[in-house]
Amino acid sequence: MSGPIGELAQQIDAQLPDGPEKAVGMRKLLEAKDCFVRVALETRAVMLLLLWLLSSPEPAPRWANRLALTLAIMATPYLPLM
Repeated sequence: MSGPIGELAQQIDAQLPDGPEKAVGMRKLLEAKDCFVRVALETRAVMLLLLWLLSSPEPAPRWANRLALTLAIMATPYLPLM
């Protein structure tokens, strides 16, 4: 996830002169990258929990089935980011 943002930062750094606005822009780009990475990590954690719940050989209690369905719904919009 951070690779494309790092490449963009290098391009911006090479193309623009140093200055306060560039520094602020680079800092905001870093903050944006951190947000994207957190979303990817949260999504991965949700998917791992979902896989764990669904891969149990024993029948799942009713609450686990509801939790698995909820986690699947929560993770769906973010799957392309992984």
